[in-house]
Amino acid sequence: MQATNNSLIFMIEQEVSWIIKVLKELKKRKMKAVVVKKSEEEKYTQFLDEGNKQMAWGSTECGSWYVNENGKVFAFYPKSSISYWNKTRRVNFEHFDFL
Repeated sequence: MQATNNSLIFMIEQEVSWIIKVLKELKKRKMKAVVVKKSEEEKYTQFLDEGNKQMAWGSTECGSWYVNENGKVFAFYPKSSISYWNKTRRVNFEHFDFL
């Protein structure tokens, strides 16, 4: 079982930066909406679920309040801040439908 600590402020900053990149692309394409492709959402959810099962807060023995009634951790990124930064510093626009 692993444990990791991340700065919430750093994580939020990365999310906002990533969202701004998506919104700029939306404007550049002169579209009105952007939607994550279902297949990409499912892949990312699987990554989170599998990663969080390896963490202390995702353990069934732990009884963590971060685990919902379906046994899924709903509040954590299961890797390091550097890993999160690497995932969010570029946007793969192929993962979206621009409408």
